[in-house]
Amino acid sequence: MIKKTAAVFPLLFGFMKAMRDGGKTVIATLHSPEDAVELADRIWVMRDGGMDFSGTPEEFIESGQPERNFSLRPLKVFSPECGIFTVFRPYDDTDYMSR
Repeated sequence: MIKKTAAVFPLLFGFMKAMRDGGKTVIATLHSPEDAVELADRIWVMRDGGMDFSGTPEEFIESGQPERNFSLRPLKVFSPECGIFTVFRPYDDTDYMSR
């Protein structure tokens, strides 16, 4: 996230969720797999000028995309406040955003 706009993201994500829950279609370009899995009903991954993946968040996780394109491993986490959700952790110290 860009520091100058980081404070806007929670508001934007709340707006996107409200639009989606209201039956509206929202198209967003996201650079975070975690945000995409949390917000999206469908995920498309573009790589080298073409579509590398299209599917649901569950299919995205099962397909190996987080590992292959982002060097991240998905982990299921349980929180009493939030229930079960997915987080992504790097396999190494590689900055996946620069890949």
